[in-house]
Amino acid sequence: MKIDDITTKDPQLVVAYQKFCTRVHMGESFSFWFDKGNNEGKYQKYIKQGAAKELNLDHQLMQKFHALAQAGNYDGMTAHFSTAKAEVEGMLNPRMPEFSISPEYKAYLAVKKSGNVTKALKVLGMAGPKAKPMEVLMKEYAVATTPAAKKSALDKMNKLAKAEVVLAALKAAGLT
Repeated sequence: MKIDDITTKDPQLVVAYQKFCTRVHMGESFSFWFDKGNNEGKYQKYIKQGAAKELNLDHQLMQKFHALAQAGNYDGMTAHFSTAKAEVEGMLNPRMPEFSISPEYKAYLAVKKSGNVTKALKVLGMAGPKAKPMEVLMKEYAVATTPAAKKSALDKMNKLAKAEVVLAALKAAGLT
């Protein structure tokens, strides 16, 4: 996986990657990579000394940015931003293998593989706080990598669904 594989066409993947980058102290690189703002705005956010999301870029490149900013020539920064983006890509890409095994990516996959959990819960007639454990088990089942793990999750879901059916019957009978 490369940074280019993370596109805004899959917002859930972008969010997972953002959480990962924040956790590994690369939040400013993530923000810069996805920033579609103008040169002046990006300079203020990522390049200017003391900026809230100041990037750690090549010193000579930073000096070129600062000289252009001092002259008010933000339009002249376009080529430098391309260079900066390539440098940030060089920082982000080596961390992609780590992202691909991270808790953030695994959570993303769980949601993707589990399909429409909300619909499944409605079919079961489960709602409210009691639906949360079933949702967790459904996601666990979806990402299970061994038959034993799938069976374990399925057994737990069966027990939980039966308990839910019994509770619904008791409630319908006015016994709860």
